[in-house]
Order: sequence, then C-alpha cells, then structure tokens
Amino acid sequence: MTNDFFLMTNDFFLIAGSGRNVGKTTLACLIIEMLSTKREVTAVKISKHVHSLTEKQRVIVEKPGLLIAEELDHNSNKDSSRYLQAGACRSLFIQAQEVQFSILANWLEENLAGTVVCETGYLGNFLTPKRAFFVEGVEMKKEINWKFPFQRTTFDGKEFNPSVQELLTDKIETR
Repeated sequence: MTNDFFLMTNDFFLIAGSGRNVGKTTLACLIIEMLSTKREVTAVKISKHVHSLTEKQRVIVEKPGLLIAEELDHNSNKDSSRYLQAGACRSLFIQAQEVQFSILANWLEENLAGTVVCETGYLGNFLTPKRAFFVEGVEMKKEINWKFPFQRTTFDGKEFNPSVQELLTDKIETR
C-alpha cells in the first residue's frame, strides 16, 4: 500500500494505537473537549470489524464493504457516543473493509469540512492528516510505518505522556 492520497481538510487529526484498550478513544475525547471550545468538531470512528448498529444510528452510506452511520445517541457507552459527550457536533461510525479504504478516504474529503478527529488504525496508508497521534499502552509497543510525521504518546490508564496539551501545542519532537 502506498500513502499517495492527501486529505485536503483544514484540520484532520488521526489517532491510532498499538492495540485495544490503550487509550485511543480517551485521547480522541480529550482532544475533542479541548478543540470544541473554539470550533465545531466532527468525530469519526473507523473499524474493519462488524458491529451491530442501534436504532439511534442513522445510515448515511451502505454498500458492500462500507457502512457509514451517524451517531445520534449522546448517552451510550459506544465510542461514537462518547465523542458526542466530549463535545463533537457530529459523530460518525464507519465500518470499512480494506478494499474500500480509498473510496472511504475520498468520501471523507468530499463530505467533511473543518476540524475532524478520526480514530482508526487503518487509514494511514490512504491519506495524510494534518496531525497524527499514535497511542501506546505502557507495556504494549508497536512499530508504525506511516509516511508522514506523527507523535507518540503513552497512556498508563490515568494520563498521557506526553500530555494532551503538549501534543496539541507541538512542543515535543515528532516521531
């Protein structure tokens, strides 16, 4: 796979991690909280895994290997609902098989404007975000081969190192 697609949105924040339960959603929510005080933020969760939708998720796009739904529930424990609780004005849940990622990247570029916080480990080979963060657990490290600069942070279950404030102010070395 090559990283030859460039997302042209003003502020696209990509968040990925070294595995499950390492703090990706927590970081996304903290970034949304901080950014949404100054501007509208759209949150996006992209998964390759099939999850059942609820009656409070509205399907926007449905085709083989690609499902895009808008989260309407502000009160569930789903990641897409947690984004709304954190202050996102809109939250999308996307299920996509890898063969659809380039189509998905085009859809994101054409349909989302402004500030976007996207949690996914999969799109780094199909788009270049304005900012990218890679979350690792204390004992869960992983190599990432993105072709663009990104910042690593470690989450110990309570706090990030470097902190969210440091990540957003560019006062740390990237990569």
